[in-house]
Amino acid sequence: MASYFFRMFPIPTRKLAVVLFIVGALAFIYGMGVGAFSLREPDTCFLLAMGRWICQHKVLPTIDPFSYTLAMFPEAHGLVLYQWLTEVIFYMVANMAGIAGLITFACAMLVYSLIIMPWRILDCFKLDTLRIGLIVVLVALGSMERMMLKPELFSYLFLALFLEIIVKEETNAPATRINWKVVGALAAIMLLWANLHSGFVIGVVLILVMSSKDLGVVLYCALFKHGKTRTCLSTWTVSFPACLIASLLTPYGILLWRYIPQLYFHPANKFIHELQPFFLSAAFHNLPLLCSFGGLLLLTLWRIMHGFHQKLSATDLVYVLIAIVGIGLGLLFQRLITFALLLMLPLIGSGFRIQSSTAPIAAISQKNIHALIMLSAIAGSLCMLFIATPTIPAISKAFVPPFEALKSIAVCSPQGNLFNDPEFGDVLIWNLQNPPKLFIDTRFDAYPWQIEQDYMVMRDCRTTWKELLAKYQITWVFSPPSTTLCKQLETVAQWRVTFKDKNAEIIMRQVNEEH
Repeated sequence: MASYFFRMFPIPTRKLAVVLFIVGALAFIYGMGVGAFSLREPDTCFLLAMGRWICQHKVLPTIDPFSYTLAMFPEAHGLVLYQWLTEVIFYMVANMAGIAGLITFACAMLVYSLIIMPWRILDCFKLDTLRIGLIVVLVALGSMERMMLKPELFSYLFLALFLEIIVKEETNAPATRINWKVVGALAAIMLLWANLHSGFVIGVVLILVMSSKDLGVVLYCALFKHGKTRTCLSTWTVSFPACLIASLLTPYGILLWRYIPQLYFHPANKFIHELQPFFLSAAFHNLPLLCSFGGLLLLTLWRIMHGFHQKLSATDLVYVLIAIVGIGLGLLFQRLITFALLLMLPLIGSGFRIQSSTAPIAAISQKNIHALIMLSAIAGSLCMLFIATPTIPAISKAFVPPFEALKSIAVCSPQGNLFNDPEFGDVLIWNLQNPPKLFIDTRFDAYPWQIEQDYMVMRDCRTTWKELLAKYQITWVFSPPSTTLCKQLETVAQWRVTFKDKNAEIIMRQVNEEH
C-alpha cells in the first residue's frame, strides 16, 4: 500500500514524499508515546489540585491546604510554591479542554521543545538535513523517559530558547556590542521561568558560563596584549545580572533561592530513582535513553578531541564548557539527562558546521517540516484516547490508581487523621471533591524529613510504629494491601477492614475502642 502511495508522485518528488512520510510516521509514533505516558505519574494530581485551589481562592496558600502534618512541623520559610504558575496553567487547560487538552498540551510542549527547537538550534550552524535529522532523533529518543505532564516541560522549552538565542547571537553579532534586545528577551524568559519551574537555575548558570567567555577575553588582553584591554561589558555580562534580578520577581523573592538547596538536596531524594546517578548497568534496561545519551556523548567527546587539533574560538571553548556542565548534570542525576542532551547541541552543531543541504528537504520550507512534525505528533497522541480510556492519573503497570477505593471513601467519609500512601494521597486530593487531610503526598521536598521518616517507620511497622500511630492520632489507613502496616492491622482487633481489592485497602480504627 505504501508503494502504491509513493507511485502517485512524479519521480523528481518521490524522494521528497518518502522523506515526508518517514518524518510524519516517526512524529506520529512519538505522539502516541506522549498520549500513552504523559498522565501516568500521580504527581499530575497534586499539580492540578493546587492549581484548582489557587484559581478558586485567587491567592497563593501560606499553609498547606491538603495535609494536616505540615502544620505540626512548620518550616521557618513557610510554604513555597516554586512552580505555582505551572499548576495554574495545568488546571486551566484541564478545566477548559479536559484530559484531551492536557495530553495535547504535553505533546505540543515536548515536540516543540525537544524536536523542533533542537532542529532550529542545529540549523543555525547550517547543517545538512540528514545530520540534523539524526541528531534530533537521538534527542527525541532520550526524551521518551520524560514524556510526562510535569513542570519541567517549561524548563525544556526555555532552556532551548536560551540556547537558540545564544547560538544566533554568537553567530551573527559582533562580540563587542551589547544587544539590548537579547538582554531583554533573556530577562523576560527568566521572569516566566522562575515562576514556572525550579529549572530556571540552569538558565542562570548558562548565562554565567557565557559571561565567562568575555571575562576570559578581558583577562587575556590584560595579561598578554601589553595594555590593549577591552571592556568586560557585553551582551552576556549584562544579561547575567538582568536574569538574576528577573528570577527574584516571584511571589517569594529571595526566599525562592533560599529554598532551592532544600529542593535539590532533600534527604528523601536518595530514595527517588530518577534523582540517582546515571549508571551504565542500569541504562541497559533503557535502551532508548542509552542510545540517546551515549550517542550524543560520543559526538561531544569526538568534537572536543577533534578541537584539540584546531584553533578553537572563544565561543567554541564556551560551548565545550556548556557541554561539560550538561554531561555532569546528566551523570549525577538521571532526571537531568534531557537537559544534558540540549546542552550538548551547540558544541555538536559547531563541529558539523557545513553549508550544503539535501535536495528533498530543500524543496520544502523548514516551517512546513516543523508543522508536519507537530500535527503528526498531536494526531498520534489523540489517537491513544481511542485505544485506552484516559484517566488522571493514567493506569500503568507501575501504578494502578485506587479509583474503586475512592468511591468507598466518598460514600463513608471517614473522620479523623489519615495515614496514606503518598501516591494515593495525590489521587485523593484531585479526584475527590472534598478530600480528607493527608498524612503525606509525593511533594517530598515540602515535607520535613521527620514526617517522611515517621511515615516509613509506620509503613514498615518498625520498632516505634504503634507509638507513632498514637502520636499522630491515626484513625484510618489508606494504602496498598501489600503494605506491612495493612497486613499487621488486619490482625489487630481494634482495626477493621472496610474496603479491600488488589490495588488498595482501607482500614479504620473502631471508634468505641480506647487507644
